[in-house]
Amino acid sequence: MTDPFVGDPVVVGEGSASLADLEAVARANATVSLASAAVSRIERARAVVTRALASGEAVYGLTTGLGERVSERLPEDVLQRYSIDTLRARANSVGAPLPVDIVRGTMFVRLTGLAAGYAGASLEAASALRDWLNAGLHPRIPGSGSIGASDLCVMAHLGLALMGEGQVVTADGWQPVGDALAAHGMSALTPSPKDGLALCGASSVAVATAGLATRDIYKLYARALDACALSMEAFEANLSPLLPDVAAAHAVPGQQMASEKLYGRFAGSVLLDRNNARRVQDPLSFRCAGVNFGALEAALDFMHPVLAAEISLSGDNPAVLVDSEVMLSTGNFQTPLLTLGSELLTKAVAQQAASAVSRAAALLTGRLSDLPHILRTEHGGSSGFAPLMKVADALLAELRHLSQPVSYEARWTADGVEDELTNSHLSAQNLREAVIRWRLLVALEMMVATEAMERRNRDAQLPESSRALMKAVRSEVDPLGADRPLGVEMERLAATLAEA
Repeated sequence: MTDPFVGDPVVVGEGSASLADLEAVARANATVSLASAAVSRIERARAVVTRALASGEAVYGLTTGLGERVSERLPEDVLQRYSIDTLRARANSVGAPLPVDIVRGTMFVRLTGLAAGYAGASLEAASALRDWLNAGLHPRIPGSGSIGASDLCVMAHLGLALMGEGQVVTADGWQPVGDALAAHGMSALTPSPKDGLALCGASSVAVATAGLATRDIYKLYARALDACALSMEAFEANLSPLLPDVAAAHAVPGQQMASEKLYGRFAGSVLLDRNNARRVQDPLSFRCAGVNFGALEAALDFMHPVLAAEISLSGDNPAVLVDSEVMLSTGNFQTPLLTLGSELLTKAVAQQAASAVSRAAALLTGRLSDLPHILRTEHGGSSGFAPLMKVADALLAELRHLSQPVSYEARWTADGVEDELTNSHLSAQNLREAVIRWRLLVALEMMVATEAMERRNRDAQLPESSRALMKAVRSEVDPLGADRPLGVEMERLAATLAEA
C-alpha cells in the first residue's frame, strides 16, 4: 500500500507534465485534476470520433479490426462492444504485478496522453483514471507482456480494472475491483467506442518506469558524487584532473559540469593544495571521476527531453486531428528514443557502479592506499571488507547483464503487420533494476570510504559535506570492528539513499 496523500495537487492538461509531477502522483499520492482546457480538448476530439462512427468511414481500431485484422470492417452491431472486446482479448500479460508506484505512474501518463486531445477517448474514460488515482485504487497489472509496440497486453489490464474486472491492492491484500469500487461509492466504466484502444494503445508503462528510474538517478547522482569525494579524501587523491582548465581542455558533453560539481565538494579540503596528494597520478577510478560522471551527465541530458515529451504526449494510433476533423494512422506509439535513452542510462549507471567499486577496492588495497589491507582490524583473522567485495562483484555482473541492448529486434508478429519491436518496456525495467544495484554499490563505497577516512584520522581537516556524509553513514553502519555480516548494513544504508 502507499502512504497517505501528501503530494501537492497536480493539474493535468494545463501545460507540459514534468518528471516531478510524475513522481508526485506515483509516490507522494498527489491528487490529480483535469484542467478545463484538457476537458475541452477531450470533448472536441470525441466529437470527431462520433462523426467518424456516424459516417461509417474506415478508421483503424474504431470501425476496423486491429493488427492483422486491419482490413476487416466491423459490423455496426459490434462497434459498441468492440472497446470491451479489445481489452478482454489483450489482457494477457503475466508474471509479478507491477509495483504500486509504476501503476500510479502508468495511470498518470495515460491520463496526460488522453488530455493532449489526440486519443479520442471519452471524457468518462479520462475521468475514471483521475478518480482512481485520487481514490488510491491500484489495479493488479501483471508486468510481463510488452514488446514495445505500445504496452498493449499490459495496459489492457488497466482498462479491464476501470471496467470493474480484476483486482486492486489494498492494505489487506488483493480484493475484487467491484468490492473496492463499492467501498468508495464509485461506478465501473462502460467503455465507449475508441475507449478500449485509447486505454491500452500507448507505451505508458514504459514511460512511467523509465521516468521514475530517471528521477531516482538524478537524486542518486548527487549522493554518488558525495561518496566519490569522500573516497578521494580517504585516498588523498590528486584533484588536478577536476580543475576547470583541465576539464576545458577536453570539453566533451557533461565533463565540465560533472567536474565542477565534484570539485565543489572539496571546499576547505587540504587536497586543494596539490602538495598534499600522495601521488602525482592516481588510479583511473579517481583520476577519471569527472570524465566518467560527465558521461552520466550527458546521458541524462539525452534522456530528459525524451521523457519530458513522452510524459505529456498522446502516442495514440489513430490520432484524432481536431482542426482537420480526421482520424489518421500513426506510428506515434513507437518509442525508440525511450529505448535508446534507457539503454544509454543503464550503461552509464553500470559504469558509475563499476567506478565506485574500483575506488573502494583501491582503498582496500594496502599498497595503493597506505592503509591496513582490506581495512582489517588488528587481530590476525579479520576479513575486513574482503567478503563484501564478492557481493559487489556479483552486483556488477548483474549490471553487465542488465546493460545489454534489447532495442529493435526484427520480429514477425500480427501476421507481419508488426515487424519490428523496440522493447521499450524491457529497457525501462532494466534501467529500474540497474539503479537499485547502483544504489547498493554507492552505499558500499560510502561504507569503505568512511572506514578508511577514520583510519586516516584527519576528520577535522575534511570539508563539511564529507563530515556530514560520514555522520550519516555512521548512523546506519557501525565501525568495522570484529567480523560480522555487512550486507544487511549495506542494504540499510542504500534504503536511506532511496528515501533521501
